[in-house]
Amino acid sequence: MTDINYLVLESYRTRSNLQPGSKVSIVLKKDQGTDKRVVGIVQTVLSPGAYHTRGIKVMLTDGQVGRVQEILNSQDQEQYPIITFPKVELDSVKRNLNSGIISGIMQTTTRNSCGKNTKIFKVGQIYKTQWGDKVQIVKVIHYDDPTKIPTWNMMNKTMQNSIIYGIKMCGTKNLNWVHIKKI
Repeated sequence: MTDINYLVLESYRTRSNLQPGSKVSIVLKKDQGTDKRVVGIVQTVLSPGAYHTRGIKVMLTDGQVGRVQEILNSQDQEQYPIITFPKVELDSVKRNLNSGIISGIMQTTTRNSCGKNTKIFKVGQIYKTQWGDKVQIVKVIHYDDPTKIPTWNMMNKTMQNSIIYGIKMCGTKNLNWVHIKKI
């Protein structure tokens, strides 16, 4: 088994997962911090960066602008949530996933991911990677103390700070070490 540092479940935070025509659920600026969402089709991706912690900003075909909270699949696509990996780990993740089980920290870190919307990771759940491989969770370990995470001392400060930010936003209930395998 190979350990990686960080898995990001929310594909809506990664610009490369969005394009004009994508069906999405967004939160408007006036509705941030609430559960109110607007569903629509992306006309333009507005966020200039490759990643945004609160979701990529888009303009819908009806002119509304907001941050993506969920990418909604069309009826003919398989309905699996997406796990995205940081660009710096992609080659390593792909290589190691093909040769067995990998593990890493999985955490939701935005206000909109906390509370009743927090993802609960369960053994047996199936996800898709951002490059299209199906993976399955085979083990989940919860941590209340991030320094107990197996790769904590190998993480750079940015990754550690991201995890600490997630804990400040949501508490430790969303801090899970997961083992996944390609299926």
